Amino acid sequence: QSVKGIKGRFEIVPTNRDFSVIIDFAHTPDGLEKVLTTIRQFSEGRVVAVFGAGGNRDRTK
Repeated sequence: QSVKGIKGRFEIVPTNRDFSVIIDFAHTPDGLEKVLTTIRQFSEGRVVAVFGAGGNRDRTK
């Protein structure tokens, strides 16, 4: 039996290239650091992060 992941949470996007694309999100700087640390554990070579900020969100996070 397999479990389908939640769309947009550590979602691996298939490519025909020599690199992987993983989509995830983080609400805090600590969350982003944990996502990148996890990705680093499964990667060889460089990790390139592309991120943005939604704006007008909960400023306490």
